[in-house]
Amino acid sequence: LEIDSNYEDGAVITSLDFAHNLQFYETPPTVNMIYRRAVDLAIQRHQVLLAVEMAGRRFPKFSENCMKFLDGQL
Repeated sequence: LEIDSNYEDGAVITSLDFAHNLQFYETPPTVNMIYRRAVDLAIQRHQVLLAVEMAGRRFPKFSENCMKFLDGQL
């Protein structure tokens, strides 16, 4: 992956310049989405991640208590 820059010195940024690839997709999505819907999905995702994190701190993974907790949270 090479990205041409607009720098006057003609510098080129490559994926080798970074320790980690921070791109979410190889090919960006082509679907249009209403901003409010994207925000709502981000909030829901955050709530799910918080519930999973809390369950992981309280119970052994995949235990019955963990699953019951997640069922109650989600």
